[in-house]
Parts: sequence; C-alpha cells; structure tokens
Amino acid sequence: MREGFVHCTGDIVVALDADGSMNPDEIPAIVAFLESGLDYVRSSRKYWRRGYRSI
Repeated sequence: MREGFVHCTGDIVVALDADGSMNPDEIPAIVAFLESGLDYVRSSRKYWRRGYRSI
C-alpha cells in the first residue's frame, strides 16, 4: 500500500480492506465529508451502531 500511495495523483485517496469486509458503496458519503471541508476522514465498522467522532 505504501508504494501505491506514493504514486497517487488525486486529491482524495481511499483505501479499503481486500477481504470484502468494507462496503465500497459508502465511499461517496466519506468523500462528501472531505468535500465539506474536513481534512481527514476515517471510518470504522467497530463504531457503526454507537457513532463515533473524535478528531
């Protein structure tokens, strides 16, 4: 992954686990947070039901 990030040229980079445990359909919602002015967005299925905000 590190080598891949070195070659990224876009403004936004998204990384997903390859085991299918993450839903790529959620990417637009995450990108929307970035486009609203946030500098960094991290998601976790661990906090899915409880909600979590700590940046």
